[in-house]
Amino acid sequence: FRRGATEGTTESRGTLVPTDSAPPKGAGGENPNADTAYIGFDGHRIGRLRVLAQSRNTYIVAETDDALLLIDQHIAHERVLYEQMMNGAEGRAHLWGVVSQHLALPQTLELSPGDARVTRERLSALGKAGFLLEPFGGETFVVRAVPATLAHKDYLGTLREIIDDMASVSSQRRLLVPHESAVIMASCKMAVKKGDPLTMDEMTRLLSDLAKMRNPFTCPHGRPILLALPHREMDRKFHRIGPH
Repeated sequence: FRRGATEGTTESRGTLVPTDSAPPKGAGGENPNADTAYIGFDGHRIGRLRVLAQSRNTYIVAETDDALLLIDQHIAHERVLYEQMMNGAEGRAHLWGVVSQHLALPQTLELSPGDARVTRERLSALGKAGFLLEPFGGETFVVRAVPATLAHKDYLGTLREIIDDMASVSSQRRLLVPHESAVIMASCKMAVKKGDPLTMDEMTRLLSDLAKMRNPFTCPHGRPILLALPHREMDRKFHRIGPH
């Protein structure tokens, strides 16, 4: 498990919505829950959520007044990136966004004829993912900007993976990869991975961004983002209460 710092939000009916209000402060103005984050969950009227830790560098462990929650960090981040890309949110400057960073030295990208065709068809989708590419003749492209979150990583490798996935789907179906499908592929490749350690601040920010999404409960592929174990069910399992 991992623990760290915090940020606050409160409950709103109908969706997972963050607010600017913070948890109550104790004497001397200090937050008595300095290692917690509060986020309103209302998919099933769950209530306020408190981030506890990270398990196996894969799941965010949190709790509410009524349940213990496990949140898949990759799927949650995938949902955030997907909606931001579809809504053209690449200009927003926050931790988990798709802000583009221009390269001081633009890079050239040599592709196969099939990959180059798909890339030309989906320059707009790649742009929403934070990649600014320009055709440079033949099967060559110039990469002028990349997602800020990938600027110090293997961004060309990630870009090639996204293009390879789009080309594979296009070849199998013998048709143009739909714009939304291209965005889904990009969001999956760019999302934080299983095994990536996150600080409490990063987990808090991720859930805060998730709170702003239209659908914070499933990823673009339809997989559930969180699992809930009600406290009452735990009490039954440990025979603290009766079966009914």
